[in-house]
Amino acid sequence: MLIDPDRIVVSTVFENRPPYTAEVEILYRTLAANGGALARARRIACCVGPVDPFVAGVLADLDVEVREVEPFDERCPHANKLAMLQLADEGELVLALDTDVAIAGDPTPWLSPTAIQAKIADGPPFLAEHWPALFDARGVAIPQARYLTDHEYNEIPPYFNSGVLAVPSELCGILHAEWADTILWLLDTYPELPPEIRQVSFFTDQFAFMLAVARLQLPIRALPLALNYPTHELLHVASGADSCDPVIIHHHHRLHRDGQLIVGPHPAGHAAIERINAELRREPDAAVDASASTAAGDDASGVRAGQAPFDNESFWNERYLTNPELGSGIGSRGEIAERKRALLQGVIDEITPASMLDVGCGDLEIVGRLALADATYTGIDIAQVVLERNARRHPDWTFLHGDFVTIADSRDVAADLVVCMDVLIHQHDPDYYRSFVHALVAATRHTGIIAAYDRPPSAANASDITAWHGSITELLRACGARDVQVVDEYRETSVVRFTPPA
Repeated sequence: MLIDPDRIVVSTVFENRPPYTAEVEILYRTLAANGGALARARRIACCVGPVDPFVAGVLADLDVEVREVEPFDERCPHANKLAMLQLADEGELVLALDTDVAIAGDPTPWLSPTAIQAKIADGPPFLAEHWPALFDARGVAIPQARYLTDHEYNEIPPYFNSGVLAVPSELCGILHAEWADTILWLLDTYPELPPEIRQVSFFTDQFAFMLAVARLQLPIRALPLALNYPTHELLHVASGADSCDPVIIHHHHRLHRDGQLIVGPHPAGHAAIERINAELRREPDAAVDASASTAAGDDASGVRAGQAPFDNESFWNERYLTNPELGSGIGSRGEIAERKRALLQGVIDEITPASMLDVGCGDLEIVGRLALADATYTGIDIAQVVLERNARRHPDWTFLHGDFVTIADSRDVAADLVVCMDVLIHQHDPDYYRSFVHALVAATRHTGIIAAYDRPPSAANASDITAWHGSITELLRACGARDVQVVDEYRETSVVRFTPPA
């Protein structure tokens, strides 16, 4: 039974800062241009906190109503999306979308007014043997149904990606209550769960959604790949990605600096992405990413004020997706990589850290081959693509996605050994660079190892993706670091060891 598009609410939840302000415009612009019958749907965007008046104006021109909502819980920003389920009175079905989604076609023929719909997650968050512990802790029976993931064709229970959800209005209230309760339970219960589950708390909202649906035995159907088509990783040949014509693109924040979508690894999806980019190339009356105000200290292009227009996140996501052989770069390959491993292993053997923080962990070509003994490991990176791969390779390690300075400001990431190799040379904003180094020193309990410039690089080793902001050893001392010494150098990049302030 088809649903009347006029009775659908197309909604998203966004924070009033880049990249979300630009992404929400992309979502609704492409809905209007490419959505077919869905373009008739009501459009409601929920902003966490006050919305910038300029952003609200741009969205109003796209017939988007903006509503202010409160954050759900600071421990789980993804849970802010539950606000969309409170829009049930506005229509017959809520199509709840993450901001990093764009519309390439009309999804209404697939939408049902009688069941919740979502696509199975691209891959499992941990090994199959750990699912029972999660369900048992909540007192929920594991559903009998099994699905095959699109990435590696793993068999998993009904574990869904929450970026595209279609929820009949009559189910929104009961789902909201149980989902919210389960998220809070999970956040409080993680210390009692196995480490393999704790390490992937990034997926808390999806774990809770799965448990809530199973506990209430709500009707749910799996959406096809076309309605939540990821562009950030290569999918299994049996997934159908090589013949799929995507309708809803999930770009995972993979945007070029001009705001257009970066194509994925499957050529069959390129035409759909071009339909989206054609709309984005068309000059609108205004553009959020060019003019939004910067109350949070970021300019509207998604980079910090004064920063050169180099998008680290897009660059590294595209690198790991399209050129995994080069991956983290030549500094993590060959003879240089061997020197780094030898140096770090020597430090680990010397200080026997109980914990290690790897800032800019990349593809783990360095740390992944070290003997960490009993040290707990946390890796931070801005490239979601590589973190998902890392989590599959090392399910017992913790991986955090995002900007290190922001993460360090919002949670305790301190560790005995802090490592940051070849990350600082790619920071183009001098103020942010200094904040980054301050945060590294603050996170170090015993020993820090940083690879950065201690003198200006020559033309042979400089490039558009690197920047010089002064001597790293001088800045470390200014931050209060002690025992600062250069212990190695390669390609004019100095490896510096230090201890934290007394």
